Amino acid sequence: MNTNDARLARLFPAADGGSVEDDTPTATGTTPVNKFDLILQAEAGNAVGSGGGQYTLNLVAYDVTAGKVEPALLPAAPTFPSTEQFQAGAPNNWNPAGGSSNDFVKLEKYDIDNIPATLKGHIFYYVASLVSANFQIVSTKQSNLFIVV
Repeated sequence: MNTNDARLARLFPAADGGSVEDDTPTATGTTPVNKFDLILQAEAGNAVGSGGGQYTLNLVAYDVTAGKVEPALLPAAPTFPSTEQFQAGAPNNWNPAGGSSNDFVKLEKYDIDNIPATLKGHIFYYVASLVSANFQIVSTKQSNLFIVV
């Protein structure tokens, strides 16, 4: 990756405690659950990933079935949009990729808990955006469609 670039690389739902994309993340065994995990991976070059610059991370859950944004499928914390920093070892989870200091990666696993029963059978997707404070870095990512059962 270019040393001055960053991007959102992956965004997907997974079964609770899982790390693999799942288009029915609440269907575990014979009894559906009312929770799942949302996985977000971002990547940055060395100058950005270790530079400490500020950016805003935004996350939206969209209910295709109802045709509206669904706040009940957002993580409890942080609230979005969230102001964060590119910085290795900081609370925002930027770490050297594969032990290399040339690239950095941020891997977040958000808990989506207490999904209302009224959303069962609905189809959703997520959209994330990352925008640096000086607008030099802008990245968006959309998840695949998934259903809550």
